[in-house]
Amino acid sequence: MRRRQVGRAALAAAIALMVAGCGGQEGPDVPEDAVRLVANQPVSVDGTVVTAYHIREDSAKILVRIGEEAETATVDVGSHAEALGFAFRLVAVSVDVGDDDVPGGDRSVAWIVAESAA
Repeated sequence: MRRRQVGRAALAAAIALMVAGCGGQEGPDVPEDAVRLVANQPVSVDGTVVTAYHIREDSAKILVRIGEEAETATVDVGSHAEALGFAFRLVAVSVDVGDDDVPGGDRSVAWIVAESAA
C-alpha cells in the first residue's frame, strides 16, 4: 500500500514538472535580477511603475510612470533605454500569438533589468 502512495506521489510530481516546463512557457533564460513584465500589467520597480506593451519578437514599448509623469521608451532586446531617469535594459521577450495570429497578446512578457542612470 505504501509503495502505491509513493508511486502516485512521484507520478504527480512528474506531471507537475511537465506542466510547468511546457504549459507555463516561462520564456527564455533571464538574469536573476530581471523583472518580469506581463503585457499591460503595471509593476512597481523601486517606486517606479513600469508597464510593457506592444511586445514583439525583438522589441517592446516600456511605459515608465513616476507620480503623475509618464514617458514611453521603445527598446530592442539587448538594448538600453531610459525614461524619466529610470534606466533599464530589455533582456528578453516572450510573444503570445492569439487566435487571430497577431503577436503581442495579453500573455506576452518582457523582462527588464533596472540599471543606474548614466
